[in-house]
Amino acid sequence: MKVLIVYGTRYGMTKLTSETIYELISGLGHTAIVSGYRLEREIKKQLDDFDLLVVGSSIVSGRWKSGVKRFLKKYCKNRKVAVFVTAGGTLNRAEKDGRTKEDAFEKANQNYIEPVIQKYGIQPIKVGVFGGQYKRGSKIKYNNWSKEDIIVWIDDLLKKIK
Repeated sequence: MKVLIVYGTRYGMTKLTSETIYELISGLGHTAIVSGYRLEREIKKQLDDFDLLVVGSSIVSGRWKSGVKRFLKKYCKNRKVAVFVTAGGTLNRAEKDGRTKEDAFEKANQNYIEPVIQKYGIQPIKVGVFGGQYKRGSKIKYNNWSKEDIIVWIDDLLKKIK
C-alpha cells in the first residue's frame, strides 16, 4: 500500500504526529511519504498512485490551517482518506473540567472534523483527534500528546483498509 500523509501545523505537534504516522506505516512495510500541505510538484504528479491519503491539521483558536482545508477540497473527494486533528487545547480544557479524554475527542470531532468533511463532501474511512503541546516561551503549559493514541489509531485504520 502507498500512503501520502499531508499536514499543516502551527507549533510543530501536527508535524510530529504526521512523522509518527509515517514511521508506523513504513515500519509495517508500506510505502509512505509525509509532506506539508504545499506539495512538491513530483508528489502532485503521483497523487493518483496513492492508495490512501492521511490528512491532518493543527487546531488553534478553533481553526484548521487554511492550506489543509484547500488540500481536502481539491484532492480528497472520492478518495480513500483518513483525517485527523491535533487539538491539545481541547484535551487540556476537558482535563481541567474533569471530563474524560474520550469526551474531549468526541467534542473535537464534532466541532472540528465533522463540519469540514461535510463542507467538502469527504467521507473519511477513519477520523482521529490527538493531543498536542503548548509552550509559552520556554515553559510548557501542557503536553497531552500521546504516541500510544496514534499507534491505536493506525492499527484500526489499517484494519479498515484490508
